[in-house]
Amino acid sequence: MNKPVRKAVRCFIIDNNKVLVIKYKSPNNRAGWYDIPGGKIEKCEIPIQAAIREVFEETTLSVDKLERKGNLIVEYPDRIFDFEVFVAKKFHGSPVELQDNFSEWIEIDELLSKNNILSNIQLLNNKYIKYLKDNNQDFKIHISVHDNENIENIEVDNFYFKPSISEKNGIQLVKDTFKNILSIGISTAGSAEIEMAKIAPNSHIIATTIDFEGLNFTKKIIEEKGLETQIELKLEDVSEKMPYNDEQFDFVYARLVLHYLDNIKLEKALKEIKRVLKPKGLFYIVVRSRNEREAKLEGATYDEKTGITKYPVYETLGTNNVKYLYRRLHTIDSLKEFLLKENFNIKYVKEYKEECYKDYKRTEKVEFPNTIIECLVEK
Repeated sequence: MNKPVRKAVRCFIIDNNKVLVIKYKSPNNRAGWYDIPGGKIEKCEIPIQAAIREVFEETTLSVDKLERKGNLIVEYPDRIFDFEVFVAKKFHGSPVELQDNFSEWIEIDELLSKNNILSNIQLLNNKYIKYLKDNNQDFKIHISVHDNENIENIEVDNFYFKPSISEKNGIQLVKDTFKNILSIGISTAGSAEIEMAKIAPNSHIIATTIDFEGLNFTKKIIEEKGLETQIELKLEDVSEKMPYNDEQFDFVYARLVLHYLDNIKLEKALKEIKRVLKPKGLFYIVVRSRNEREAKLEGATYDEKTGITKYPVYETLGTNNVKYLYRRLHTIDSLKEFLLKENFNIKYVKEYKEECYKDYKRTEKVEFPNTIIECLVEK
């Protein structure tokens, strides 16, 4: 049986250990049951607009700074609800009693102890609330439930890092006809490679890194997704000769990795990338820019011979232990010069700011957005 699917929203508003809920009144067939504010997405309405409207209609609170957290699928025997889940970071007003429902603040633990709670409230459970709190990951959770709200099964179908602007731009270049893809410098938890595998399910993706810990962290996630036969993870240094055949890859993805190479190593790497790329193959590059904020701080130096900029880590300034980073930061012109020297056909190049993270697992954002240069070339 094809079950009807209703698109709707739920908006979680959490203040310390309390959450804003609604409690339905008669004649609603769920009278006495607790729910999270939300409702149907109306025609010509986008989900975030629906969330703001529904919260106001059901509680009289105005909400702001909504963050989408993922999708919650609630499947009943005869119907399916597909919820876009939001968390509101700011709110104004106080909950009131309305014609159709009450609204109130309630301790999360107290709410979870009640029998008359609808299934979407399970997201507040200790096992799942992390998905509401994490700012850089997305989720898809499927709950199978009976009409009496007895839960049969909860399955986390997908849990992945939200792609940044430059990641998204690179992933969108992948075509379903690609057979071989090389990703230099495994993306966070293999998130980009997982998305590439979805787009090109018949492809073989090789993802490389010199970070042993990062490789093992990613390996577990790839195995959990059942993609270990499609995505091959390797410890490999891009500055060394690549163990691949000439003209092997349809697409090479190198995001935020080539700026670790000095001028000589970068030249060697670009020669190798060109060698293993198929004719008309695409090469996507993202590097940090010379316009990085930290690169202009006092104490930053530039070595013309190597091209390496030494610049201080912002949060260590003013301490007795100032730390430095060493990167081959680029201008648009310097990157183009390297690429044209290898006779790549430059399709576009642009510079912009992007929020990045200090660590591989994306647990800590940088203090200021990074300035990056994005470029696409063809062999």
